[in-house]
Amino acid sequence: MAARIGGSLFGVKIGPKADEQGLLRLEPGKDGSIVVVLESGAEVSAVSFGLRYDPALGGAVVLAGELADGAVLTVNDTVAGELTILIDSAGPLGKSLRLVSIGFETNVTDQSIEFAGAASMADVMGNSVPVELRSDKSWRLAADSGRYRSRF
Repeated sequence: MAARIGGSLFGVKIGPKADEQGLLRLEPGKDGSIVVVLESGAEVSAVSFGLRYDPALGGAVVLAGELADGAVLTVNDTVAGELTILIDSAGPLGKSLRLVSIGFETNVTDQSIEFAGAASMADVMGNSVPVELRSDKSWRLAADSGRYRSRF
């Protein structure tokens, strides 16, 4: 399933708790796959992010993870070596869950895939959840995240 997603849908960059694990991060999965995990995102109902990978890995297969009933997964895979993923739900996605699993024809190493561009998140009311990219390449709550900082 491929869809064209242009720019940030929610207008603000994304990412977790003060100095804890990333709110949105990559983890090694089974059989050489990569899993995108949303941690402490209890009030997040939509997330959009880009990934860049080595096209030598072959075609990407993106599978929905532990998404709530009615959640929609949209993947733009029209550019070799890039994926844009949007997950949207009428309710909160959950406190901690595996959003998607991404497999390739060749096993992935930690350096083979990374977040690309700005990620966006929104709560159930459509308000942006401000985030920023951490040095470990995960996304965390931005310093100016105000009301969300106490909730995540």
